[in-house]
Parts: sequence; C-alpha cells; structure tokens
Amino acid sequence: MPKRVVLIIAVICGSGCYSYSESAIADVTPGTAVRLRVTGAEADRLAEVRRSDDREVPGTLVRHADDSILLATPVTSPDATAGGPRLTQRIEIPLAQVQEVEVRRLDVLRTVALVGGVAAAAAFVVIEGFGKGNANDDGPPIENPELRRGPAIQFRLPIGF
Repeated sequence: MPKRVVLIIAVICGSGCYSYSESAIADVTPGTAVRLRVTGAEADRLAEVRRSDDREVPGTLVRHADDSILLATPVTSPDATAGGPRLTQRIEIPLAQVQEVEVRRLDVLRTVALVGGVAAAAAFVVIEGFGKGNANDDGPPIENPELRRGPAIQFRLPIGF
C-alpha cells in the first residue's frame, strides 16, 4: 500500500476528535465549550464586539440565567498577521436570541481511528524503510567479519609535531 494512501486514510478516519451535539441550555454546566446559533439581529449586534457577523458563536459558557447567557468567546484579531495570544471577550446573549445550543464533546471513535491510523502509517513507514536494506550495501557481503583489515575503531589525535 503506498504511503500516500495510508496518509489519506488516516486523515479521513480521524478528521476530528471532537463533535458538536445539540443540547438544552439548562443541561449545560458552566465551563463547557459550546457553540450557539443566534438570530441575524443578534449576530449584527455582536459584530462590532466579535469582529465577525457569523451567526455561529463559539465559546465557553460562563453562566446562564433565566433570561440570558454569559459566554466567553474568542475575538477575531483585526490584523491576521499580528499573531500573539487569542483574545476572548465575555458577551451576554439574551435567551430569546439563541436559536440552538451545541455542546462540544470528545468523539471516542474518531479519536481511536485517528490514533490507530497514525500508528499504522508510522509502522508502515518504518517497516518500508528498514525492509529495503542498508543504503551502504553496495559491495559484496563479507563472509567472515574477522577477515577484515584494519582496526575496528580509529582515533586521530590532533597533536602537532
């Protein structure tokens, strides 16, 4: 099996260790990674703070009350080349403006497939690399290693006489 095929299979099988599943906001505990889908009007209101008008708002739930959610969400940097740490902003979103709440969960099957695929690809590369022999095998093999001429180890001493 070619190395590229193994790599492609590993990438496809383990395309992500996490997945999002829909949940009720009452079931979500503070500190959980969530993704909210908000109304268009709320996305427009949050656009200046988040520097994005995307209706999906990822973040970490800080707290939820009867009528609103406090969410720590990443803020897009105004300059993509600036680098540095990613900034977060705490925003309060009214529950009436939330259309859907999704919770980020570890997908065990995808994670096992990813780890197994990477391990299989690494094993394949190692086996293929060592299976072709040594690159220094240009000459005929030596029948008896004791018949070699010269010392097995040579040292050059940098002594100037």
